[in-house]
Amino acid sequence: MPVDPEALLHFPIAPVAQRLLPHVAVLYALSVGLGQDPVDARQLDYVDPQRALRVLPSMAVVLGHPGFWLADPRTGVDAVRLVHGEQGIVLHHPIPVGADIVGRTRVTGVVDKGPGRGALLSSAKQGFAGDLRLATTPRTPVLRGDGGCGGPT
Repeated sequence: MPVDPEALLHFPIAPVAQRLLPHVAVLYALSVGLGQDPVDARQLDYVDPQRALRVLPSMAVVLGHPGFWLADPRTGVDAVRLVHGEQGIVLHHPIPVGADIVGRTRVTGVVDKGPGRGALLSSAKQGFAGDLRLATTPRTPVLRGDGGCGGPT
């Protein structure tokens, strides 16, 4: 099934809810290299749960993430040829430890680069704690196998 740009713009992506537990925030910070200097107080704020724990802002990218939804056959996307092209973060508020966070993702655009050239899909995920918008994380995967789909060029 070929990609239908209009169908992708309205593709239902389920919201993802999760509670940001302290140990998850610590594991994320450790995984990106914080805590290597055990006497650096700035790093310890992110990795020592005995302190007033802070959340690394880049964690907004993975919180409430819907997984690899483009692999769903209903999208028509050639998921094998897809590559991650661009990622952004817009922070609206600090991410609180212990918050119940909901990520809502939607497709914001499809640009057809032509047959053999692929297509660009734009999407954005917004993370909320209650009614408070914490972050917006736009991303652009490159749909290398889906050029010539008839979307805007």
